[in-house]
Amino acid sequence: MPQPWLGLFAGYGVLATGAMTIAFFVLSLGPGERVVVGLFLVVCAALVIGGPLWFVAMHVVVEGGTLTRRVGHRRRQVRLADVTGTRIETSQGRYAIDRLVLCLVDGSEYPVATRKAAELADAINPGRAPRIDS
Repeated sequence: MPQPWLGLFAGYGVLATGAMTIAFFVLSLGPGERVVVGLFLVVCAALVIGGPLWFVAMHVVVEGGTLTRRVGHRRRQVRLADVTGTRIETSQGRYAIDRLVLCLVDGSEYPVATRKAAELADAINPGRAPRIDS
């Protein structure tokens, strides 16, 4: 999911949570209704905080001859022996996140979005400078 959409979803979550908070405290609700609305507020708050983190949080580790990329509960491992070259695609603008593109032996490419593309490229191919595209 493109990162500019995350702000839209977070904004919607904040507005929905605010509206439900007003309904919870201003309107006179019965005890059973307050429980239902309170549970809905807890779910909204969890989605506002955890939802964007689920899409954005990514962990990339280079060790033991493999690159392991984890997003949420999904993992992908790429053997460093299969990497023939690296390329950094830089981005401009508000959400400037670079992409490190791994060129693999079978001719395919594997992109990794990261803020530290140069450091990751150096960990994959020490001493070899990656090609930089902007």
